[in-house]
Amino acid sequence: MQSKAPEAVDLSRETRQTIDNYGIGREPTNEYGRNCLVARRLVERGVRCVQLYSGGGHLEDTWDAHESIEKNHGKHGAEVDQPIGALLTDLEERGLLDSTLVAWGGEFGRMPFSEGKDAPGRNHNPYGFSMWFAGAGVKGGIRYGATDEFGFQATTDPVHLHDVHATILHLMGLDHERLTFFHQGRQESLTDVGGHVVRGILAGETPSIPVKEITVAILQPWNLIFTIGFVIYVATRGKFAAGTKGNESMDRRVGLQEKILLPVVISTSLLFPIIYLFTPLFSFADYELPNGAHAYGLVFMIVGLWLFWRSHVDLGLNWSPTLETREGHEIVKHGVYRRIRHPMYSAIWLFSIAQGLLLNNWLAGWAVVLAFAVMYFLRTPKEEEMMIDHFGSAYKDYMAETGRLFPRVRQSTSNESKSVG
Repeated sequence: MQSKAPEAVDLSRETRQTIDNYGIGREPTNEYGRNCLVARRLVERGVRCVQLYSGGGHLEDTWDAHESIEKNHGKHGAEVDQPIGALLTDLEERGLLDSTLVAWGGEFGRMPFSEGKDAPGRNHNPYGFSMWFAGAGVKGGIRYGATDEFGFQATTDPVHLHDVHATILHLMGLDHERLTFFHQGRQESLTDVGGHVVRGILAGETPSIPVKEITVAILQPWNLIFTIGFVIYVATRGKFAAGTKGNESMDRRVGLQEKILLPVVISTSLLFPIIYLFTPLFSFADYELPNGAHAYGLVFMIVGLWLFWRSHVDLGLNWSPTLETREGHEIVKHGVYRRIRHPMYSAIWLFSIAQGLLLNNWLAGWAVVLAFAVMYFLRTPKEEEMMIDHFGSAYKDYMAETGRLFPRVRQSTSNESKSVG
């Protein structure tokens, strides 16, 4: 560094025109102009990251416009405007801009109202402020997001600082969720548990249907666990569905309600998790689960998967995804059906709750619970009515011996025997 640095910061090697373009040698652009020109020379020499500061000290010596926003920002804006313009032009002319990301920003913005009576200054505003990007991988000439009409808070396409960091890392070829370091018992990342790449500002991307890198979601530990369970769940259903295709339907009761509810449940249980895992379309519904929730989700999933498989095995060719009885249909009373009439529903309840506990997203996680609850409470009475019509008192006796979702606990006294569901 001692041998290379002196040449890199030696501005005497630059032309007079370049020195003038950066505003070097005159005020108020001299200091920041020198910094910008040194930055260009460092980039030329392969320095990966260069950071420039405007201002220093306290209050009016920085962009901290507590006394007068017009005076403060007017002063510092004049210091940096020409040098920044010269830097961008210089990088572009030398073929460096398409491989260099230039990001401009501060720690926060300013409030849209004054600090007090007769005080033209502005206090800190962390809710709505501007940054800009130029160069490698970003679209030029666009505006992304907006505040409310007062300039107080971001309301249209708000971008969190975690999103800014995720986007910068993405443009540098780094996955913000995989770039971690172990600290105080957990894997820490720059974006913590948040952060999404702002694809609406990226060149060559379609912001309406952005595609997340598969590894971003899938390789997160609990998402990976859910994905494995999800594959087992779908494979189990697919295997037994294929085995019952040739079994002829005898009594089919599929009305409008069933035609609406079944696709909704399938969408929330199968399609929504896929959208969440492979795209950021549901990112607005992300939330953080309390400690231990994922572990409970894993337990629910394991029990649910076992019960889902076992209920299919015991039900055999009697199984159907809709309300119908099939040729040779019989009342199954062995296995998990000995004490529970609808163990498959029990399994779906368990897996749906596990989905909510494993996926940190209201739509991908909990929408299925609501959808299945509606279908369960509307469909189950009709299903049992159909079974009574088909099997008569035999099914009524079976109902008296079993619970819908949980085993019926029998209690007896010296005078009578009664069942508590």
